[in-house]
Amino acid sequence: KLALRELFARVGVPAPRSWVVSSMQEYDKLLQARELGPEDFPLMLKHPYAASSRGMAVCGSASAAPQQIAAWLAEHQVPCLLQQRVRIGRDLRLTYVGGEIVHGYWRVKSSTEDLSTGTGIGGSTLDFRIPAAELGPFVRDFAARTGIDIGGMDIAFPEGGQGPVVFEVSP
Repeated sequence: KLALRELFARVGVPAPRSWVVSSMQEYDKLLQARELGPEDFPLMLKHPYAASSRGMAVCGSASAAPQQIAAWLAEHQVPCLLQQRVRIGRDLRLTYVGGEIVHGYWRVKSSTEDLSTGTGIGGSTLDFRIPAAELGPFVRDFAARTGIDIGGMDIAFPEGGQGPVVFEVSP
């Protein structure tokens, strides 16, 4: 997740705003440099090496952040990926090869308040009707920009009309 975050930023892949902290001193530096502020909340606290939403938590406000981030860092003993929470009702898992979509499905959440779209965690349902023709150019462009020409991509169309944004790709 950390390497993908850097790659996406470098090649211009649309993704939620994010920061990485390994200590509270690093978090404080983000605040002092005004790289992170109250307007960026709520944040998702994500484990950089876990899968299936393990280690994921939400931090609802800047006032709650110091305590929550310190507790998260103490528990997990790895850097914390802070990601601006994106409100979505569903996200899309697309499998592609050579930049071409070969399979996909929507994970439809029961509520936009659910943290995860994982079917085993948040009670999401699956919908296999995907707009492959419309998403094909986006996937081909993503593969060309990143050099990742095979993978499973998680994307979403956030409330408010912006999108798509890429959460991650598993090569």
